Amino acid sequence: MELKIIPEKNGCRYLLCDAHGNYFELSKIAYDMLATYQQTNNFDSVLSKLKANYPGISITQAAVEKSIKYIMSGITKDTKSSYIFKIFTIVKRDKGFFLYKALKILYQPVVFIIMLATALITSISYYSRIQHISSLGKISVGHIPAYYTLFLLILFCHELGHAAAAFNYGVRPKDIGFGFYFIFPVFFTNVTNIWELNTLKRIIVNIGGIYFQLLINLLLITLTWFGLSPAIVQKLFMINSISIIICLVPFLRYDGYWIVSDLCGIPNLKKKASALVVYLIAKPKQVKKYFLQNKISVTLTIYAALYAAFWAALYLYLGHFIITSVRSISQHFLLHNPYKATFIVERFLVLILISITVTLAFCRFIKSIYYYAKTK
Repeated sequence: MELKIIPEKNGCRYLLCDAHGNYFELSKIAYDMLATYQQTNNFDSVLSKLKANYPGISITQAAVEKSIKYIMSGITKDTKSSYIFKIFTIVKRDKGFFLYKALKILYQPVVFIIMLATALITSISYYSRIQHISSLGKISVGHIPAYYTLFLLILFCHELGHAAAAFNYGVRPKDIGFGFYFIFPVFFTNVTNIWELNTLKRIIVNIGGIYFQLLINLLLITLTWFGLSPAIVQKLFMINSISIIICLVPFLRYDGYWIVSDLCGIPNLKKKASALVVYLIAKPKQVKKYFLQNKISVTLTIYAALYAAFWAALYLYLGHFIITSVRSISQHFLLHNPYKATFIVERFLVLILISITVTLAFCRFIKSIYYYAKTK
């Protein structure tokens, strides 16, 4: 167990790093309790130090002992993220440093601002000139593997962006690997140590993947000047841009979520928002008490409301889309238009996979409501 103080513009953050490399953000009083206990291994000394540092505090030695044991019990378990199932490692922690060093120049302040602004403005300008966005759905079956392979390469570059950004700030990335986020194949980078950086640097690391994807858009557009087929560029540009938009959604555990969490200064933002929504549904009459006991901020309340609205809208959209897809498939088969029906079947199967994931999340949500409803 290691305790750390991270200077911030408006004060300090207090961190605890456990034996598994997981980071926990602590309140100042919790940090003081653990720091004193780590030095003295005596609960009575902790109580004396608290009373000296926090005049007027009302706390007993039993409460101090209970608090410390509660925190210690939580960090003795391996709490590594379980939402990603790792399949294999692509770049081991010490093998990519030469590449990260070469990419560091892209994160020098002036270079970063100019390249990010140029790539963003160019992408928006190019998108506004695209006249046939529907052509994305006209990728032939034979070309799908090629486009999917290129898309996986883009996702790898996304993770490379995170790793290079972290390395630029003196944080050594661990692994770049491949696995599954629920049922979806993903690349991932272990940059847990960025918790030791200040807020601005953490945000830049979290933006790093999207930054690299915008640079890929810029590269694709530039290649059209050298004869690359506009149709190919258009399709890759749209695939990449849709991926960027999804990454920015702050209600999924993607980059947008971590950026919003850092901007709000609320660790475990999604977990706290979900708990607030669940409690509101399970025990609406006790919400005021819940707000006061947990010191719920206005920012968390707004995020929780948007979080609930997002998932409600997603469920409604999926339900509507699946129903209309089933009707369309049957109609096109009846009209003897198998090509059109096949395209709709492909889209329908993709939505079924998404629906399975969302349904699993919904079941967990209902289970949480049931649990809260049973507690007194």
